[in-house]
Amino acid sequence: MSIARSHFCARVRSRLEQLFIAFVGMLAFTGNALAGSATLAWNGVSAASGYLVYYGTASREYTQILDARANTRVTVSGLTDGVRYYYAVRAYRGADTSDYSQEVSGTVGSSDDITAPAAPSSLASLGASASRVNLVWRDNSNNESGFRIERRIGTGAWSQIGSVGANVITFASTGLRSSTTYNYRVRAHNGSGTSAYSNTVAVRTAAPAAPSNLAASVASRSRIDLRWRDNSNNETGFRIERRIGTGAWSQIATVGPNVTGFASTGLRSRTTYGYRVRAYNGIGTSAYSNVVSATTR
Repeated sequence: MSIARSHFCARVRSRLEQLFIAFVGMLAFTGNALAGSATLAWNGVSAASGYLVYYGTASREYTQILDARANTRVTVSGLTDGVRYYYAVRAYRGADTSDYSQEVSGTVGSSDDITAPAAPSSLASLGASASRVNLVWRDNSNNESGFRIERRIGTGAWSQIGSVGANVITFASTGLRSSTTYNYRVRAHNGSGTSAYSNTVAVRTAAPAAPSNLAASVASRSRIDLRWRDNSNNETGFRIERRIGTGAWSQIATVGPNVTGFASTGLRSRTTYGYRVRAYNGIGTSAYSNVVSATTR
């Protein structure tokens, strides 16, 4: 193959993969009046010259291939009624092919072919910074094409801010204002419709809440172990400060988010040390925890 041909193929493959997001997002499975058959329809890709339909009776283990040529709707026949089939599509141009679409499935001759997906649940925030909220939810369906994420500021109007593909259960909401409360909800969709909404979760882009219940235990002549309660869900981490006796405070360490313990080592024996902890993120720092003191052996 010539260098020019190689570069051309690379450009075609890149173009197919870039456009494939729009393509897979519209893949839908529908029932068909003809026994032993099913109809697939999808959104076309401008750079493609044709499409290959892959299907089989096990997820991502396709045993049959159908060349749909330039069509974006095809009827797959020769199927067995009462059996669930799994389908995916790839676009091609010449010898170049795109990645697989997201997978859809349906039982031939069954009414579940036209069922909208079940609603996601357990929507929660994994943490927030000054301009970002990380979301996670539970996927309760096996026939979604993807999920749509909606947001509102305070009690304002809802608007869709993003979408993700099938089986994806996380999303990062970025470009946010600090010290602002955002509400989120998610719903699944496929070619038959949309699910009900998930629960709504409210997240404020603010400094984290202060840790509490700081406690210290003497482990040896040179080590004191600390434990505390994490009261926030948006911290980047925790900063641990120490002083000797009634001396000045100094920061001795940081730990990551959700960490609730620290071992203070390299200490002098028979010496009293004081400790305090506070949380931090991209917006600022929390108030301090309670202060504890412990004396090494």
